[in-house]
Amino acid sequence: MATLLARKAGGEIILLNVIYDSRESPLLPAIAMGSVADSLDQKRKETLARLKKFAETNPLVKNTLAEFGEAHQVILEHEASCDLFVMGTKGIHGLSGALVGSVTLRVLRKATVPVITVRDKVPKDISKIVAATDTSEASGKALNAALSLAKATGAEMIPVYIDTIANYVSEGKVYWQRIVDRVSAISECKECRIYPSDSPVKGIIEFAEREKADLIVVGAQGLSGIREVVGSTAIGVMSSAPVPVMVV
Repeated sequence: MATLLARKAGGEIILLNVIYDSRESPLLPAIAMGSVADSLDQKRKETLARLKKFAETNPLVKNTLAEFGEAHQVILEHEASCDLFVMGTKGIHGLSGALVGSVTLRVLRKATVPVITVRDKVPKDISKIVAATDTSEASGKALNAALSLAKATGAEMIPVYIDTIANYVSEGKVYWQRIVDRVSAISECKECRIYPSDSPVKGIIEFAEREKADLIVVGAQGLSGIREVVGSTAIGVMSSAPVPVMVV
């Protein structure tokens, strides 16, 4: 996914692999510190060798890094030098939220740049982007980020509002115009589709599938409006979407 984005937008890639530093464990006896350090150094060398071998086949890779530490903290230390993160959503447990992966969620809570999560397949191209909005100020940032990415990649961007209480069915164009006016007020978008569904997550995924979207964009914040609280809609879409999801 990173290669596709960099190629389409004229960007570069930094490959980062974070190695857990077991020397930080309070359970590690002092007598074992030396052998553990040697083992970690060897692991870092092997990791860098694999990354550099991959970089030789990909001219878009600018740098390869293998660093020790807590994964989310090390990743976030690099956000000042990048425009976005691309991460997997692999989790350990089969529970809601855990499907996204604890490292990814921790990065999402603190990141000030967009995070693209890849759960399953990577599209062959990015020609259509669906950006979901709940008309909040926070979702306006996601719409603008989707617009910027669409311009950089030459993709079509479609904003969508998921109507879970059937207002559009009862009020028609009057309701649609209110949504469009609100979207225009919070973002640079001048139009918006309305898609009826009994849940935001289901509606976003169904609409994206109907439009054959290559990427879904959602806001990170929940109803709390606090960045550290990743919204249930964002988590649900990341956990279920058949295409990559950009969280802003």
